[in-house]
Amino acid sequence: MIIKAKRGITLIALVITIIVMLILVAVTMNLFIQGGLFNYVKTAKEETIAERDREQELANLESGLAYDELIEKYTTPGEATNPYTNEEWAVAWTCTNGTWSDSISYSETNNANLSGDLVAKAYEKGTVTPEGENQGTAYHLVIEPINQTASMGLVSFSGKPSKGPFAWKANATIYKYITNVIITSGITNIGEEAFQGCISLSKVEIPSSVINIESSAFYGCSSLTNVRIPYGVSTLKQGTFAFCTSLDDIIIPKSVTSTEYFAFGGCTNLKNISIPDSITNLGEQTFRDCTSLTNLIIPNSVTTIEWNAFLNVPHVKYNGAATGSPWGALSIN
Repeated sequence: MIIKAKRGITLIALVITIIVMLILVAVTMNLFIQGGLFNYVKTAKEETIAERDREQELANLESGLAYDELIEKYTTPGEATNPYTNEEWAVAWTCTNGTWSDSISYSETNNANLSGDLVAKAYEKGTVTPEGENQGTAYHLVIEPINQTASMGLVSFSGKPSKGPFAWKANATIYKYITNVIITSGITNIGEEAFQGCISLSKVEIPSSVINIESSAFYGCSSLTNVRIPYGVSTLKQGTFAFCTSLDDIIIPKSVTSTEYFAFGGCTNLKNISIPDSITNLGEQTFRDCTSLTNLIIPNSVTTIEWNAFLNVPHVKYNGAATGSPWGALSIN
């Protein structure tokens, strides 16, 4: 009887031990998840994937493989395709020999009555309140070739430039409410001041067919957060992205060999920029007042750095042969 009692007590102790262990496992798992360990592991994995994707994106850009894939579904040259299927555009303009016309007016449907070399169509996409402005209708602007054999310059044709946000509408106040721009395949040139002052523009898609971006093309686009420069562009011209104060990330392709005056001047939020070893010349005040660039790495391929190229940049790393250090940088190397 005593032996049986002892066996009973042992069995009860074993059951209690198992129950306690299960409780401890449950508590540990709860702490693991609720205490943030699970989220930490998940975040670390996501960051690794994001870094891998960024490296692949950089490789694609440097080899010229990017962009067409981004907008492939609506970039057929010679066709006025509609990326917003079954939606009507609210306003449209056509361009012939560099002259934009707004004779196509409101409430036309899709491709009705289009003529000329290029068309810019604006689709209503909600509301927006630009800085210092009243609330207005938000638009996505699609610029595409409609004549397959036409010269595909966005703003300049036969040496006849049409400048500014008015390049695509002669009396446009609407440009302040453009939030997204899609430039379709076949266009080779983005003209001088083409989107200057588009203060609500947050996203622009540029196809690989673009090989030239003129001066001040995106000057003062203060809502633009990132942009991908196509492989084929050789020079970042004067003021191209100046005062794009929301711009925080730029990848420069290996086709670029130089930058001109104030190309990224006043981009106070710019934190990440990849400068390839194809660049040999940095123009005057290229990165002036880019105060968020805490570790700007300049490749040794750069042999000419012009006056105040890094004015007010917190830190620059450079070991090349150019003279004139620190070129306005607050610290170097």
